[in-house]
Amino acid sequence: MIIKIQKPLMTNGDEPMALIYNQSRSVHIQIPFSRVQHLFDDDEIKIYTKARIFMKQLIILSKVEDRNW
Repeated sequence: MIIKIQKPLMTNGDEPMALIYNQSRSVHIQIPFSRVQHLFDDDEIKIYTKARIFMKQLIILSKVEDRNW
């Protein structure tokens, strides 16, 4: 599946959270941004990646081209 990962623009919590979801929104989670920060280039606000769900864990595979959703 393809997921979108969005960088947190602001936070009022202790740790900024990244928003992750697929196009149909059947996957919709937030995780600490520190877990996915290494995937982002400095100027990127959102990225699209291939991902799998294995034993209730989201596994992020590789970046793909941008999508329109």
